[in-house]
Amino acid sequence: MRRGVRLFQLAGVLLFQQAVTIALSGYNACFFFTHARRNPRRRLGATVLGFVNVALAGESLAFGLLPHLLFARHAVVVGQAIVTSLSLAVALVMAALALRHRLRRGR
Repeated sequence: MRRGVRLFQLAGVLLFQQAVTIALSGYNACFFFTHARRNPRRRLGATVLGFVNVALAGESLAFGLLPHLLFARHAVVVGQAIVTSLSLAVALVMAALALRHRLRRGR
């Protein structure tokens, strides 16, 4: 009897993990976008957190599920480029917010 996990079993576990990440990130994004509409004082922060979750779901989709579902390599690369651009944009906005906060406090 062999010990350990076979490669195809590990691939199945990873695909399941990607699917759960997509589902939870989608739920979180909906929560934060709804929270942004209901709470004007937290609108910007909640919107940014919503987009962080959209980027997280997109990366799980583009780097995890799409390569296994699509055989068109061009479509996968385009999807990955779009998602990484979204992640970069969200990181830039978060850095700008942190810098603005720091400058306002004089630290």
